[in-house]
Amino acid sequence: MTPTEEQARQPKAHAAGAVLSEAVPPGSASAEAGACPVQAVAGHPALGPAREASARASLAGLVLRPEILARLEAVVQENSRADVLFSRGLAPCRRLLMAGPDGCGRRLAARYIASRLGLPVASFDLALLLGLPRAKARRSIENLFAKADQARSCFLLPGFGSLLAASRAQPPLGLAEALLHELAGDASASLFFVLAGADVLGEADVTRAFDDALAFALPDPAAAVELVRRSLGDFAGTLPSRPALLEACRGLSHRSIALACQDELKACVLAGQTTVDPASLLRSLRRRAFAE
Repeated sequence: MTPTEEQARQPKAHAAGAVLSEAVPPGSASAEAGACPVQAVAGHPALGPAREASARASLAGLVLRPEILARLEAVVQENSRADVLFSRGLAPCRRLLMAGPDGCGRRLAARYIASRLGLPVASFDLALLLGLPRAKARRSIENLFAKADQARSCFLLPGFGSLLAASRAQPPLGLAEALLHELAGDASASLFFVLAGADVLGEADVTRAFDDALAFALPDPAAAVELVRRSLGDFAGTLPSRPALLEACRGLSHRSIALACQDELKACVLAGQTTVDPASLLRSLRRRAFAE
């Protein structure tokens, strides 16, 4: 059946007694103690011109393939004008499988979409479900989707790979299947970003629960150099030779390259310098390689 706007906004019935408590701000005592696997990451009011520019700038430091950027923009537009789609019997893309290695920009991309839409982000670490009794873990999944019904939000769901592996190793556990079942049947207006490794992309029993699946990857040589330039901005000055820079960036994730550049930016600011030292930049990149 083609979803209508009324169906998309209609709350579903969920089992009572779900164990997930309200989202807690990062840095609070309960968040630090890990008392609740749902953590509020950021809330955004309605976007004005300044926040719209800020949201776009937040993605400027991340170099992604053009097709990924185009798809992210399409998700923003579809959900910004969902009423137009509903009036024609269509529905926006709300359930995204973001596949790829750690540090390839999936979280930033999800938060970028949330910021553009002016929606709060809640992070739910699916791997934490494995430490709960099965019945309690299932109630946690139900409670997650109950929250999605109650208030339109963006849910960032890392740890799906661990959940899937555990469910297949212990079939009676069924947590990954329960999550996919809830996801496929969700009729809320919330958005879901499920993070997993690239190996899940070819599995039809997984991908059929999503509206789309995006394959993220580590930066190629050209993207690595561009990421360094964007991250350093006006502090870039004269960069190391391209061969040396590529060698230092080899195998690094977007996150590691960005963190190495941030290290250099902080050093420049504290030393009163206006450009980064090329040799120091190479050392920072090589040091990050050991943490990959």
